[in-house]
Amino acid sequence: IHGDYIAMFTDEANYEFVPSLINPAFKFGDTVRITVTLESDGEFTGCMGTCVGGNYEWTQTEYEAETGISTWTLDIAPVIDSVQLGIWYIGGTAVGIVDIDVEILKWGYQHKEVKGLLYTSASKGDTYHFMPSDYCDFEDGDIITILVELDSSDVYNGCVGVDDVDGVYRSSTFTSNGGTVYCELVVKASADKEAKIEFWWMNTKVAVNAITVTKGGTIVDTNDDDIYHVGEMTKFRTASDYCDYKQGDTVTVTVTLSGDGYFNGALGMSGLEWIQKDFESADGSPVTCSITVPGAVYEERNIQIGVWWFEGSYVKIDSLTVTLDQTEPDDKEEDDGQQEQEAMDTSGWKPRK
Repeated sequence: IHGDYIAMFTDEANYEFVPSLINPAFKFGDTVRITVTLESDGEFTGCMGTCVGGNYEWTQTEYEAETGISTWTLDIAPVIDSVQLGIWYIGGTAVGIVDIDVEILKWGYQHKEVKGLLYTSASKGDTYHFMPSDYCDFEDGDIITILVELDSSDVYNGCVGVDDVDGVYRSSTFTSNGGTVYCELVVKASADKEAKIEFWWMNTKVAVNAITVTKGGTIVDTNDDDIYHVGEMTKFRTASDYCDYKQGDTVTVTVTLSGDGYFNGALGMSGLEWIQKDFESADGSPVTCSITVPGAVYEERNIQIGVWWFEGSYVKIDSLTVTLDQTEPDDKEEDDGQQEQEAMDTSGWKPRK
């Protein structure tokens, strides 16, 4: 084949293009029709794909074509400004890309104006401060309920928090795949403490439309150290709190976690080497993970339980156990009728706490 092609393939390969360079009106989240015109002197196969959805899932469509001019069409809502075209098999001598067109079928969230009645957050990591006492008359020690209404056209999360009358920070998280959410926090209040709304993640602007503060409510301990809220990744535990062992012993650590949606992570601890094992739950149902750690270290916060990703509102540590491996060797070697004793290097040991 011959001609003025955007790209030409003589063997299997990938070609990446940027939709916004072809159609400058394109923004992430728009639904588009991508049309690629190709020419070949033989049959060929391939695919075209990109990332979609809040979790950036790779999605592709496969194609087969005959000799001559062929057209591949893909209707999709990319969340990245990149599309890949792959050629898998070429029955002739070459395949050429004649033209690429990007037509917008439906405007996405970035074309919608988000404007809060009280405040509009435009970036992740942002914080909005307010005084609960500006919304309700109360005294130190009164129980109050703070209710915040938020809205956006795409994924966002964060928390509402304030120090209680004892100076302990209390918070309640919110998460949404788009739309309105109400975040409620009940605390024993201090009248002179400032509250805040933290915006941890957003794909577009988030509107704060209402804040109400009323007296009364039931306090829920949202600072439970067994619960991972949005934005948390790792919790630490001390093995000696669960098991009587000495440095250098072999221990088995077992943790069970659950949540209200998909999650994954890993359990780890140091011994003769770092030992780690991954865990995953498809729907939040309980999952148990165990590791056996030879030569376990004896120190504070030596167990790490990491939750790398979760799609619900929380993940919870349901149980944690640490057991000492007291298995004796099956055979004891003897040398000339005498049991051989090996000296153990204890120079690096730490005193038991």
